[in-house]
Amino acid sequence: MHRHAKRLPNLWLLLTYLLIIVSCLSVFFLPAPVVCCLLALLAVIQTLCLILVKKTISKIEQSSAEELNKLEVSYQKKLYTLNERLKKTGNAYKQILVQYKKIKTYLLRVSEEGSSTQTPESAYMLPFTQAEEKTENLYTIAAETIRELEPFSKAHQVRIQLVSTQKELFFTCSYEYIRILFRNIIDNSLKYMCRPGNLVITLSQIGEDIFIIFKDDGAGLPESELRYIFELNYQGSNRSSGNGLGLAQAKAIIDFYHGTVFAKSRPGNGMTIYIQLPQ
Repeated sequence: MHRHAKRLPNLWLLLTYLLIIVSCLSVFFLPAPVVCCLLALLAVIQTLCLILVKKTISKIEQSSAEELNKLEVSYQKKLYTLNERLKKTGNAYKQILVQYKKIKTYLLRVSEEGSSTQTPESAYMLPFTQAEEKTENLYTIAAETIRELEPFSKAHQVRIQLVSTQKELFFTCSYEYIRILFRNIIDNSLKYMCRPGNLVITLSQIGEDIFIIFKDDGAGLPESELRYIFELNYQGSNRSSGNGLGLAQAKAIIDFYHGTVFAKSRPGNGMTIYIQLPQ
């Protein structure tokens, strides 16, 4: 429509020039009545073309206005949706930062409180293997340790799930130290859950810190016992086996990397162990 509309003004101008030329020639070559009829016919055609040009231009303007209005409405909807998404993302990010600051503050406070009750032997609980440190993927170490302990988890009827914000979570450490850290805490959960259930391991990085959370839905422990579970040779009231070395060694590894650890639990509601490792 737009392409043909561009030709209409040119056609109208052509007819105008043709009318002038015919008027000039007809005076010399045609009878007066014929000249009058011809001029009248050309004038009518020119008028009709002019009306057609005006209507076409009006339709084009109306159509363009409607398209522009649709584009504006669509743009406003997309802009509103984008703003809503940005608000949600911003609010979620702010909540994560608030939780991160709370957890970090709590971990530091628990670490300071626990340093006075730490047994001297825990300083010697590091593995005997040499700590060859390099950049390791914590997700890979966790997944491999879970596969290694799968026969034991099936025997205890415990399902282990690994959840991570990313499958590449790098940390400069000894592969063996971190494997023992995961193994000891998982093994401790399998022994002390005292019933079939689930163990969920969550890995995440917030700011400069890495957080590792072990959460099970086992029998749990009274709060009065939680401050002692990382001490050497301590066994909780729900012990079924073990010698109280696993969590003490895990804490020694966490201390070696200047991290912090604390546990939360209530009888019948499982146990959660929080670990923070600075990059």
